[in-house]
Amino acid sequence: MKQKIRQDLKRVIAIAAFFCMLLWIVGELGVLVRPFDEDFDKWHYFYAEDKDTLNVAAIGSSSIYRYWIPTRAYEKYGFTSFMIAQSGQDIHTVPYIMEEAVKSQKVDLFIVETRQLVTYRTSEYKEQTDKEKQQYLFSTISAGMKPSFVRMRMIHDILQKDAGNPEIEWQIPLLKYHDNLLNGTWTEWKKRLTSGRDIYKSATQISKVEKQSETKIEPDGTLVLLEEDHQIIDEIVRTAEKLNTKILFIATPYIATKYRYPLQLQLDAYMEKKGYSYLNLNAEKKEIGLDLSTDFYNLYHTNIAGANKVTDYLAEYLSTHYRFENKLNSTQKKDWDTSVAAWKEKEAELLAQWEENCKEQE
Repeated sequence: MKQKIRQDLKRVIAIAAFFCMLLWIVGELGVLVRPFDEDFDKWHYFYAEDKDTLNVAAIGSSSIYRYWIPTRAYEKYGFTSFMIAQSGQDIHTVPYIMEEAVKSQKVDLFIVETRQLVTYRTSEYKEQTDKEKQQYLFSTISAGMKPSFVRMRMIHDILQKDAGNPEIEWQIPLLKYHDNLLNGTWTEWKKRLTSGRDIYKSATQISKVEKQSETKIEPDGTLVLLEEDHQIIDEIVRTAEKLNTKILFIATPYIATKYRYPLQLQLDAYMEKKGYSYLNLNAEKKEIGLDLSTDFYNLYHTNIAGANKVTDYLAEYLSTHYRFENKLNSTQKKDWDTSVAAWKEKEAELLAQWEENCKEQE
């Protein structure tokens, strides 16, 4: 009898192991067949960094990745950073991103850019919310994230479910993106199968120039942040506390508009009321040294020249207000030094084009 029980138990364990392996293979294939677009690769490059080598993880949308240059901060102040940032990143995904990030990087600090909260509330007031686009932007976050309970919860909690948008396809991305097995060029597949780290450590800048100007805006009290907007900020703070990690909210510089500016002021006031660590760079354009005629490429983003200035200002602030331990061994330091050199070459190209674009604006 005991021998039969042991045999049955072995069969159960073998079957369970088989299905676990099958689920793992399906999950990994799902990540592999994600769409061929750079926003879908952000998680891949974050995971590729050596375990526990990052001091700072910066989370947000283009309102962070158009402003922050990790290699520049490392060269000047010695701390490492990386961005988990996708276009239009929904701020409601931030707590889940934080939980996923600490699995491979026990960072000293999370930076969370807050503008997407204001952007979303603005689009709601203007009745310009594009649900289909929101779903696509959400997919850039979920598709590249490794299979995990964190990912499952994020999809279940945030996904806009309807008959044409089944959750099962989001939970098992191989179902959602299986057509990509036959799509993509050989060059794209080769890059996906062989690429490791991002040589630029997540930096991505452009050289376009567009002159900007600001006018005084007087809020009339008709636009307000809702309680649910406050709640997501509070939830991000609770998540940081749960993970025993420091957090700094920031607002990067942009040109104020009649919709966004009143909401931004209310967000600033809420941060002050709650006593959260918050750096409003939008109010410090002059201190940063930003030139509205040369340092932006549209209302909402800096170009390479503006990003250099914002990075310098923010990096100095971080090095002054936070203590970052040296996490790199000699080999890892060489890797970062290589990335610094690579970005300098890229920066030189961007700045040369930026100078030409500035001349055209004259």
